[in-house]
Amino acid sequence: MPSFSRLLKRFRNIPLRRILVVPFLLQTGLALGVTIYLLKAHQDAVFDLLSQLRQEVTKRVEQDLLEYLETPYRINRINAMAMLNGEIDAKNPVQLERRFWNQLQHFDNILTLALATPGKDFISAERRLNGSLVVRTSAPATDFVLRTYSTTSRGDRSSIINTGKSFDPLQRPWYANPVRDRKPGWTIIRPHFKGKRYLLVSDTQFSIRKDNFKASFYRILTCFI
Repeated sequence: MPSFSRLLKRFRNIPLRRILVVPFLLQTGLALGVTIYLLKAHQDAVFDLLSQLRQEVTKRVEQDLLEYLETPYRINRINAMAMLNGEIDAKNPVQLERRFWNQLQHFDNILTLALATPGKDFISAERRLNGSLVVRTSAPATDFVLRTYSTTSRGDRSSIINTGKSFDPLQRPWYANPVRDRKPGWTIIRPHFKGKRYLLVSDTQFSIRKDNFKASFYRILTCFI
């Protein structure tokens, strides 16, 4: 067994630089090892937290989307029931225009509310690109020419701002589809007739048996500028 004096001589022969560097390397290595251990120990916790956050975000998006898509069905049902109960009259265009106009005030995600009948009567309220609300109508009395009116602060017609061609709502998918399928539904996403927006349309067809009356509500839900 080496004596203490021999050990001391060996340490004396070690360069001072090595004596100073070795403890530093040991300390750095220890710190790195502890860091790696802590990272591995908490990795699962981090991944679990990220997974929970992702699930929460997905859940909220799904809830918002379902509520968003439920809106047109809900409004269509309200208007259909109001007409079936005699609260509103399809033969009273002014009443319908005001109702649709007022409903647009409360639903920012709705672009257009409208009603069409087998007699080709068409009544709608629409939100324009600049945010203003207009009323569109076509009827036998005007040879089914589609007219667009500006509106007052109460939703009444103000003046004609556009006169279009003859309009046949019965040929539109939002009218023909629910009549054919006998149930509410969605039409495919399609461009607006002016080509500046894409529309997703909800439609509801209903009938009043006592008058053998049928009509279709439609509601444009989504638009992309």
